[in-house]
Amino acid sequence: MFSLKKKMWFVVLVLFVGTMFLSACELPFVIVSRSESYQQTIVALEATSTAMQLIASGGVIESTTQPDQLPAVTENPTATVQITHNMMPSEPGASRESSMTDADTSPYASEKRAVGGENFSSGFFERPFNAQTMDIYHPELDILQAWLNIDSTWVYVMIRVEGSDSNGTLGGSYGAEFDIDSDGRGDYLVFAKSPAAAWSVDGVEVWQDTNNDVGHVVPKITDPPQGGDGYDTRLFNAGQGNDADLAWARIDPANPQVAQIAIKYSAIGNDPAFMWGAWAQDVFHPEWFDYNDHFTIEEAGSPLTTQSQYYPLKALAAVDNTCRWVFGFVPTGNEPGICSLPATPTPEPTNTPLPLPGTVTGVVYYDMNGNATRQIGEYGLANATVGLFSGSCSGSLVASRTTNSSGSVSFSGITPGTYCLRVTSAPLGYVATYGTGPITFTLASAGTYTGYLPYTIYIY
Repeated sequence: MFSLKKKMWFVVLVLFVGTMFLSACELPFVIVSRSESYQQTIVALEATSTAMQLIASGGVIESTTQPDQLPAVTENPTATVQITHNMMPSEPGASRESSMTDADTSPYASEKRAVGGENFSSGFFERPFNAQTMDIYHPELDILQAWLNIDSTWVYVMIRVEGSDSNGTLGGSYGAEFDIDSDGRGDYLVFAKSPAAAWSVDGVEVWQDTNNDVGHVVPKITDPPQGGDGYDTRLFNAGQGNDADLAWARIDPANPQVAQIAIKYSAIGNDPAFMWGAWAQDVFHPEWFDYNDHFTIEEAGSPLTTQSQYYPLKALAAVDNTCRWVFGFVPTGNEPGICSLPATPTPEPTNTPLPLPGTVTGVVYYDMNGNATRQIGEYGLANATVGLFSGSCSGSLVASRTTNSSGSVSFSGITPGTYCLRVTSAPLGYVATYGTGPITFTLASAGTYTGYLPYTIYIY
């Protein structure tokens, strides 16, 4: 006869082999649901556990849980991010403080080609078609015009396209690129996917280039392969970010062909002068900017039949952008990506004349008697570095110059506004006259300003 422990081991072996046999037999013929598989496993494990307890105790243990009493499997609910909004945009207003036009490709859509607005080497794209066959024209991606208005809180960007998509709405992504220092490299990118009828943050993103590599080696000019990571930092995503109200979008209630974007002026540093351009695209890739650095023209293809060696579109399709226009300063025509001058587009006339740039002069001189007033015989000091700052003396640096032998520096082409002159590096052996400091002033339209910065000999 078997001992009690040997009998129990035999029971465990039978249960285990039986469970494995049933599972193996069922697999080819029966699809077991997650809950059924779960319960079968629990039953087998509990039977094995009970048998082991019997062996250990040498007695009989009664189970208090029946298979049909097993707890139900519950899934952990997905966490929902709660976003609280404190403010939203109002109406953009009817004025157009900066605007540009773009080529209309609709007359040539049936011919599967574009005739204007495309210059891949300079970063201008007119590609509102699908790739390869170019038999699908996207009127919702064909930009005709874009304009911009600014108030104390918001920068409003309006983008008018040729028409709606096949669903009767604007199903693309619409955006604006801001070049704060007008060097041809975009600094901020905001775009909205499928804007709704009312102001919403859904589908709205704001990106920043923090390492100044948008545009690769030569800004706006194609020089692949792309050497950087484009727009590398997402500041805002559908209400998530440091400011839940940073950017919004909607379709213009008065015109279903106009996408409206509102981004807080503070998001671009309340900069008084910058360049900007508009975009429409199926899907944005911030990390690919500039696109003509990410792709070669052989890879991207061309919508121009005159470029037969590259036609049709290939890797870069369903995208349109504008040239760049200015806000807050008068363009010279040499800015990278600038719209043609004086050809269209030009800023639309307003009731207020466009302010004209002026000139600022700074003079660092030897204040012999320390009275902070320049007098005859008090000569200028060379090799001092003078900075011109926007707004207050803690504002952003506009330009920096080193004084000549007469102690003078000059800043030309300065947009009217409030500025500060400050010596950032004093001439060797001199210190600022006691009680004096940087100079804050206002430059009028087409005005001139000269600021005197007194310095005395430093006594060691």
